[in-house]
Order: sequence, then C-alpha cells, then structure tokens
Amino acid sequence: MSDMPSPSIHQGDKPLPPHASGYFSLKRQVRLGYALVTILFLTVFVWGSVAQISGAVLAPGRISVESSTKRIQHRDGGIVSEILVREGQKVKAGQVLLRLDATQAGASDNAVRSQLWQLMARKARLEAERDNRSDLSPPASVPDNTEFAAILTTERRLMRERLASKVQKGAQLREQIAQNENQIVGLRAQIASQTEQIRLVQQQLVGVRELHSKGYAPLSRLNELLIMVERLSGDRGQAEASIARVNNQNSELRLQLMQLDSTHLAEVMTDLKETDAKLAELRERRVSTQDVLSRVDIRAPVDGEVQQIAIHTIGGVVRPAEPLMVIVPEADDLIVEARVPPQSIDQVQVGGRAFIRFTAFNSHTTPEARGAVDTVSGDVEIDEKTGAGFYRARLRLKATDLPAEVHERLIAGMPVEVMIETSRRSVLSYILKPLSDQFNRAFREE
Repeated sequence: MSDMPSPSIHQGDKPLPPHASGYFSLKRQVRLGYALVTILFLTVFVWGSVAQISGAVLAPGRISVESSTKRIQHRDGGIVSEILVREGQKVKAGQVLLRLDATQAGASDNAVRSQLWQLMARKARLEAERDNRSDLSPPASVPDNTEFAAILTTERRLMRERLASKVQKGAQLREQIAQNENQIVGLRAQIASQTEQIRLVQQQLVGVRELHSKGYAPLSRLNELLIMVERLSGDRGQAEASIARVNNQNSELRLQLMQLDSTHLAEVMTDLKETDAKLAELRERRVSTQDVLSRVDIRAPVDGEVQQIAIHTIGGVVRPAEPLMVIVPEADDLIVEARVPPQSIDQVQVGGRAFIRFTAFNSHTTPEARGAVDTVSGDVEIDEKTGAGFYRARLRLKATDLPAEVHERLIAGMPVEVMIETSRRSVLSYILKPLSDQFNRAFREE
C-alpha cells in the first residue's frame, strides 16, 4: 500500500498556509468546550430544578427538662443542723437533703400535744360523768404512753373526788332534812304540852272567877291565871310558826336534793361543750406545729441530681424562702429551648423535625440527636441583655433516644445548636431566591 498524499487545505481555489490547520483544530476544541459547558449547565439546571432538598433554620438553644429544675427552699427558715448531700449527688424522691434544728419546733409541738392530751382526758372523764359510769374510757386515738397514762390517772382521781363530793352533798342535805324533821317532832310535842297546859289553866280560871265573884279569891290570883293563859298561847303560836318555817326549809332542801343530779349534769354538759371547743382549736394548732416540725427535714421532691448547693455551714442561718439548692429531675423527657430569629419564624412549624448538636462535646465523637418542635411562642421575646428579638421554640427530645454515655453527661442549661428542618425545595429555588428578593427590593426603591 503506497503512501497517499495528505489532502491540502484549500480556501476557495487557493491553498491555505500551513498554520491554518492548527487554527481550525483549536476552533473545534473551543466549540467542543462550549458544548460541554452548555451541556453541564443544562444538566445542573435540570437537576437543580428537579432535585428537592431540605433547608434548616439555625438557632442557639439550651437543655432543660420536661418538669424543669426543682428549686429547694424552706418557708420559715431556721438553723442548719445537718447537710446530707453534696454537689452532683443523685437523690431519690423523699430523701432528706438538709435538716434544720428542731429544738423550737419540737418544744412548740410538745406543748400543744400536752394540752391536747389533757383536754382529751378531761373529755373522757366528763363523758363518763354524763353517762353515770364508774370509770372513764381512754380515747383510742392516743397512744399508750406514760405521759398520757399519768394524765388519765389525774382525771380518774378528779372523777372520784367529784362523785364523792356529790354523794357527800346529798348526804348532808338528807341529814339536814332529818334534823329538821326531828325538830318538827319536838315542836309538835311542845305544842301539845302547851295546849294541855292552857286547858288546865283555863279550868282553874273558871273556878277562880267564880270564887272571885263571891269574894273568896283575890283579883291578883285571877290576873295571874289570865297572864299564864296568854303566855302559853303565845309560846304555842311561836312553836307553830317554827314548824312552818322548818317545813319550808325542808321543802327547799328536798328540792336541792332532787336538783343535785340535774345541776351536776348541767355543769358537766357545759364543761364538755367548752372542752370540745378548746379541743377543736388545739387540733388545728397541732396540725400547724406538726407541719413545722415535719418541714425540719427538707426532702427531695423528685428523683434527680443535686446542683447549686448554696448552704455549706452547720449552724448557719437559713432565711425564709432562701434558695438552698436545685434538683435536676432524672428519667424525664429532655427539652431544648431554642431562640429562633424573627426572620426565620415562618419556616418553623410545630411537629417539624430538628437536629440537635451538643456544642459542649467533641463534635467528632458525639452524635447529633433528633428531636421535634413541640411549641413555638406566639409573640416575639426580647433578650434583656442584648435587646435582640427571638421566638422561643421548645423541642422535645426523648432521653431514651440518646446513647447512655451522652445522656449521663447532659445537664440542664447546657448550650446546644439546633437545626430545624424547613420545607423541601429545589436547589434552583435556593439559588434564585436571594436574587429575586434583591430584585424585588431594588424595584421597590424610589
């Protein structure tokens, strides 16, 4: 096969210079480059128009817990007796954290308790007297102890003394009535004797009058008998008046004897009513003193971790309502409070997904956590320090969704970075939106 001569390049009928061949080769390469760029541009344009990606709103936030931290305070304050926890210690609900001095509270409660027991024993005695029982029944609500037993012994002795006093008073009344009856018997015998004497004197008086009329008896004898009759009649009248008086006394004594039980019962009922009123008042006071005494032991309201202990001195004074420490609850859903910029709030929806990055940890070893927007504040809030506005978004994060090694290291107040997913849009819209917004603002300017 013989070598064929390479065709010459013509321009019209004239042969082209040798450098023209390179020129046309470069031109083809440029055209090919334009074509490739065009194809690439069209490909990117089509992909940007079709491909959908999600955006995100970035917002700073901090970790909280569902039920928030529990601030430990004491309503009345007092003197610190014991500090039973340390910073970072795990505690259970009801566990004693701090103990205040119970001297004053205990003394007040003991005083009220003693008064209450005395009134309860008095009520038991009065009820026994009201029901005519021979002994009182101790109340079942009072524990069996020596102090209350001594109070009951005192009331039993008083009950016997009061019963003996009533019996003695009745016996005295009966004895006085009997004495009056005997006196009446004597007065009646005296009246009978005087009546008989008057009869005999009057018989003598008849004979003396007859003898005096005949001149055989002196007038003095006659007057003597008349005076004797008058004296005896007067004595008999006095005796009859004495009987009436003694009978009246006996009537009064019998009435007192009859009223002895009813008067005693009335006194018992009056004392019982007053005792019940005092008991009600003391029971209310006892509730108050026991409440104060029970709050001497300051206990954890929930399971959690002790933080921010503010008291460290035994014997130190705690002021009323002074914060002593906080308890961060455990086993609770974590809450992230994010501050969303006002210009991005339209892209945040309740229920929207979010990613949380724990900026306090190593980003290479700590995974991102998933969460969901739980609530969004209805109005903008202002940061008092910076004056910047923001919307408060709360995101719920299940504690069980986090690795154990991460969850154990989380504490309330830890900073996080929140990326809240927005609606899916094409890549092209993300590129063109800033330009379109700029054009819109430019055309609206005067």
